[in-house]
Amino acid sequence: MAAQSEGNSSVRICQVSYESGYCGFNVTKSKWDPYPWVSSVDSNSPAAAAGVLPGDCLLEVNGEDMLGLRIADVGARVRARSDRATLMLWNSGVDPQCTSEVNILYQQNSSIAHTTPT
Repeated sequence: MAAQSEGNSSVRICQVSYESGYCGFNVTKSKWDPYPWVSSVDSNSPAAAAGVLPGDCLLEVNGEDMLGLRIADVGARVRARSDRATLMLWNSGVDPQCTSEVNILYQQNSSIAHTTPT
């Protein structure tokens, strides 16, 4: 699957084929996040080849909803099959290098800056 363009919100399916349980991406989640999100993707990894991007929200793994699961449980589901994982991902187009609080401020300021006075 081709990587999406920056700033473009989309839901997509990625097939990550791997050997020996190595997918090449890390997920994280704060206590406020209902879903885990991709914090990093290793260069030249199966995840990178499949189009997984930092900042992607991991909605489903192999058809199973990831809502509320602990990171260890998410990892176990990604590695449940011996050769591949099917990921449903969503990316809002925000900068993955920013913290959630910074992205919220940026989005609020952007909408204010682009508002036309009446």
